[in-house]
Amino acid sequence: MAVRREADACTRCHRRLPQPVPWNDPRNGGLDALVMCVLEAPGLHGACLTGQVSPDNDDATARHFRALVPLLRIPRRAIYMTNAVLHCMCAAPGRMAIPHPSEIANCAPFLLRQIDAVQPWLVIAVGRTALRALDCGAPLPWARRPLHTCVGRVRRWYGRFVTPLFHPSQRVLNSGQRTWEQQERDWRRVGRLLTRLLQLEMTHATA
Repeated sequence: MAVRREADACTRCHRRLPQPVPWNDPRNGGLDALVMCVLEAPGLHGACLTGQVSPDNDDATARHFRALVPLLRIPRRAIYMTNAVLHCMCAAPGRMAIPHPSEIANCAPFLLRQIDAVQPWLVIAVGRTALRALDCGAPLPWARRPLHTCVGRVRRWYGRFVTPLFHPSQRVLNSGQRTWEQQERDWRRVGRLLTRLLQLEMTHATA
């Protein structure tokens, strides 16, 4: 994708680390993916080391993500994975930085161009940062509401469906914002909704 080359060349964010932007693992879905999962930012001990946005990375978030993805009831090859903030960054040596609103806004055009290229049927905003990034690309009213009020709900956005879920980071789990059991339930709910929506789409296509 041309967007990858342009993201690599971007220098607008001063906290960016001098390394290539981690990109969607080729073992994930590609340009024909049914679903796009938008996460927060590359993990220092995951995507920043491997160069890939992947559930196979060896950090806590990736391990949690690896356990949740099968609950969607679709193959991994049907899921494209990216981040709201594309570049690796840190607040201090060895410490992950929380994305700043300006960094989210700077990366939003790159995110929207990935959505345009992939044309996913469903976009899953994994966490508040992802939700804000989508809103920067095209207005999304949910971005201004508490996440717990809309988690797992599906609505139309930018010519497709979108749903928000909590981020499966250790930080979110430790804070009690969403327990592991609740997150599993949320992902199962989206899996059931996805199955029903696909069945409706197939019915309309053959009618």
